[in-house]
Amino acid sequence: MSGKVMKYLFGGISWGCVVSCIVNVIGTMVKGNAWFTEAGHSYAAQVAAAVIVGVAWVLPSVIYQSDRMPRAMQTLIHFVIGFGVYFPTAFVMGWIFLEMLLMAAMSFVIWICFCVHYRREAKQINEQLKQKKNRGEL
Repeated sequence: MSGKVMKYLFGGISWGCVVSCIVNVIGTMVKGNAWFTEAGHSYAAQVAAAVIVGVAWVLPSVIYQSDRMPRAMQTLIHFVIGFGVYFPTAFVMGWIFLEMLLMAAMSFVIWICFCVHYRREAKQINEQLKQKKNRGEL
């Protein structure tokens, strides 16, 4: 289990850095150097906050590895932890409200994409199992 936790931890760090880079590139394209001078916190603090938020979104997804809990409860726990870390961090860092909405929307879209993918994958596996059962292979 600790290997999976490390995988998710480093995945969260990676996602936090990627999102931070994308936001900073777009910010400097729109506002130029003022993007960094108006931030209110150092660049290092902004990246550290992005990493913390990334870990808070990715690490709790390890909960989906368990079959003991209903999927809706797993999803609720995942979202509560993700947003529970994101919103206070965003407040402390001075990230504007529009960015909070953008982050929430991006997180929701990413989550929906994963849900659709894994639901489709489960449907295919179930269909293959039905076919094997009908042929007497199981």
